[in-house]
Amino acid sequence: HFEVTLYSVGSPSRTYPLCPYCFNNPLPEWGEMPETGEEGENSETTKGGRGLMLQCPHPDKHPLIQALQVSRDRATGEVWILDSKPGNKWQFISTRSSLVKWFPKNLVKRLIVMSKKLPDTSSHFVQLEFHEST
Repeated sequence: HFEVTLYSVGSPSRTYPLCPYCFNNPLPEWGEMPETGEEGENSETTKGGRGLMLQCPHPDKHPLIQALQVSRDRATGEVWILDSKPGNKWQFISTRSSLVKWFPKNLVKRLIVMSKKLPDTSSHFVQLEFHEST
């Protein structure tokens, strides 16, 4: 049994699932681990001099990421997942950049990542439940 936490970072805010055990003991079949601790496009240095990762802390083939995958950008290789932030702020986030696609909360009541997948991309179907018009 492993604990899963949430890792929130950046502006606009993005929340990724994080398994501390998997982060410290990655399996090769998940792909390369994202770079950490160096200044660059996907990280920044805090006032205390520590590195802060601005992307998903797990490789895109990690089971947590695969379970939330809603799309894969064939041109860049980035994966889009449902933001793990609690509450009803529904948005898709990129695992490798700061891009966010959000759904207005006054329109979308609930968003569910379904178990059904597209066979060629392994992307999950998404079910949207809209608020009733007033």
